Formats: sequence, structure tokens, C-alpha cells
Amino acid sequence: MAAQMLADLGDVPRALRLLAAAGKWRDGSPRSVPERARAQRIEAAARAALTPEQRTAEHDRGAALTPDEVLSELDGARRACAPAGR
Repeated sequence: MAAQMLADLGDVPRALRLLAAAGKWRDGSPRSVPERARAQRIEAAARAALTPEQRTAEHDRGAALTPDEVLSELDGARRACAPAGR
């Protein structure tokens, strides 16, 4: 869900990284219908915003993230979205 929120906010590269991390952690387990729909929306946003090479690079970066690195990604997104002075 965080990846969808980031995509909605326009942070498509970070959203794609989180989606790739989650996909790797699923280890082949299928997504539910709502999760699949969210993933498809993120992938569509990535196709619209990024070149194929950028999509591949962000996906590969995301698939290699550890849980702690995902938390760092989320913290970076929080800082980027926080009003100035907070």
C-alpha cells in the first residue's frame, strides 16, 4: 500500500522499488486481487514516467532491498513529503 501512495504522490521510482521488494519477499505467493490491481497501477505509472532502462534499474534496486533498507526508503519519502521545518 505504501508503494501505491508513493506512486499517487508522483514518486514513481521509489514506488517501483518498494513493489519489487515486496514481490521478492512474496517468494512466488500470488497477490490478492486488490493487491494485484494496485501493482498493475504502479507498473502503469512506471511505464508512463520511466524509460525501460530506468524501470529495470529501479526494479533491480528494489528487489535487492533488505527490510531495513525499505524502512529507509519510507523514511526518505516521509522527509520528502514533510512540510518545511518539520
